[in-house]
Amino acid sequence: MLKSLSVKHIALIDDMTLNFHSGLTAITGETGAGKSMVLESLQLLFGKRSDQDMIRHGFDEAVVLGVFELNGETITIERRLSSQSKHQMKLNGETVTLAKIREVASAIGHIHNQDDLYELIDPKSYIHLLDTFDQKALETIRIDYLLSKSSYEDALKKKQHIIEQHETKQKQDDLIKFQIQELEALQLTSHILEDTQEELQKLKINPDLKENLDLSENLKNLN
Repeated sequence: MLKSLSVKHIALIDDMTLNFHSGLTAITGETGAGKSMVLESLQLLFGKRSDQDMIRHGFDEAVVLGVFELNGETITIERRLSSQSKHQMKLNGETVTLAKIREVASAIGHIHNQDDLYELIDPKSYIHLLDTFDQKALETIRIDYLLSKSSYEDALKKKQHIIEQHETKQKQDDLIKFQIQELEALQLTSHILEDTQEELQKLKINPDLKENLDLSENLKNLN
């Protein structure tokens, strides 16, 4: 529970302290009165990144201090913004990191605003939303998902391998069909085959004849 909030030199706010009690608290006022700055200051205590532009004009430093009660214990969180040096964060008077502030703040409570609705329609926020559920149940679901995903990927690889094998066989079949068609177009007979074999034998026996044939072929190509 938030017990008190002190804000000094944040934007429109010069120096302000609010004390809260159990139950509902409503902050009302005209536009520009600084209501949003109260929320911005509270968000700083919950780990929002700070900006030097938040420091009130004419000042070099701004301070936000919140006093909370958690499980019967009092917790103080302080954010100090400076235009001259690094910003400081303190938890119960001790300097801590921004990550530590966020860790403690998440146990204290959550801040919601009118833009939260847009997160619900942003697919990137779904995983974070799921992480807020029962971790043990989620781990079981996650393992089942990973096993199913692995089986699915293995099946895809086998399917791709079968497709590639089929394509290779189809290409081989097409090549054989083409070669058969080429041979059939030559209209080869047993006499032609015998004559061809005799000519090849002559070329092997008489290398000069082969050389002359090659020369004739080259001269023919030149013409």
